[in-house]
Order: sequence, then C-alpha cells, then structure tokens
Amino acid sequence: MSLICKRFATGLCLVLLLASSASALVLWDQGTIVPAGPGIANSNSPGFNGFVIHSVHDVTVPASGWHVTSITQFYGGFNSSWVNLTQGFINVQPKTGALPTSIPVAVQSPMSCTIDAARSMALGQTVYAVKAIVNFNLSAGDHWIGLTPTASAGLNGANLQWPAAMVGNAVASFAAPAGPWVNNYAGWDGSFIVEGDITVPVEQKAWGSVKSLFQ
Repeated sequence: MSLICKRFATGLCLVLLLASSASALVLWDQGTIVPAGPGIANSNSPGFNGFVIHSVHDVTVPASGWHVTSITQFYGGFNSSWVNLTQGFINVQPKTGALPTSIPVAVQSPMSCTIDAARSMALGQTVYAVKAIVNFNLSAGDHWIGLTPTASAGLNGANLQWPAAMVGNAVASFAAPAGPWVNNYAGWDGSFIVEGDITVPVEQKAWGSVKSLFQ
C-alpha cells in the first residue's frame, strides 16, 4: 500500500468513526412531573409497608429505530436511603395490546439513584432519578419499557414513581409473584426519559467526497 493510500485509508476510517459517534439524545421524554396525579408503585421493596410491583410504559420507536443507552425514572423522596440503591430489574418487550403479555424479568441489573436538583427545585419536593445504563437496540414500532429498582421500604412505605401525562396507553403494573398485568392508573404514566445514541448515516456521502479526489 502506497503512502497516499495509507493516508486515504486513515482519513476514511476517521470519517466513519466520527459519523458513527454522536452525543446521547433524549429519544423519549415523559420527564415532566404532574404532581396532581397518583404516585405509581414501581419498585422491588419487600418488607414492612413494602411491595414488589413492576410497572412499564409504552413508547413508539420511529422507523429509524433506537439504540438505547440509558433509562431514567423519577421518584418521590420519602425514603432517603434510596440514594444507596445499586440494582433493579429492566423490563422491555414489544407492545401488542393495552397490556404487556410477558412476565417481568427475574435477573437484576446495575442501577443508580441521585437527587435531580433541577426537578426538585422546580417541584419544591425531592425528586430522585433512578437510572440504568443499558446497551440495546429497539426496532420501529411500539414497546413496553420500564425500570423496577430494588430499594427498601420505610415507615411510609417505598418511594413512588412521580406521575406524568399519559401518552398512548396508561402505565401497566404487575404485582409479584403472580400478577397479572393490570391498569391501576387509568389516564396516567410514570415520569421517565429514554436516551440513546443516534448514528448519522453520512458514510456514503463521505466516501463519495473522498473518492472524487482520485478521479
């Protein structure tokens, strides 16, 4: 390979690398909290005043598809020990009707919890952000998606997910161990956001521009 070809190959590699990397974007945003709505039970919080309830929300993925890198849900702050949570369940499945059809997953994944300062200030109450870093693709169409953090219940029970205005169908819940999936919060969703990386399809254009230099 000649020196000019090496430069060409390296240049093209850099173009492709830059084209396939992008900042995380908000792919789905129901992060606006509506405090007048109901608190949504959605955690693995057994024990006194506790429960194990999985809740999921429906999202619509556009034709381009998604590469999901994080899911964040927002919770009330009655139990301050939640900042120590480290794991929970991630539930993702295709949507085929008004309620999910598959039972929740049984394997826990890493999660974290921090105080969302901006939302706490805007609301005048503590808002916890429970976040899972993930790496999966979703094809075009409707899907159910949700986190079920593992965190303790206290004298006031477990922290509840803050409500958000409904988009599509209402949040669906599954009380472990037997379920079934039900709609206990007609007209409401939980507050959450989905973020991901978007690959900008400019490789063909970049190749055409470089190739023209050698014609």
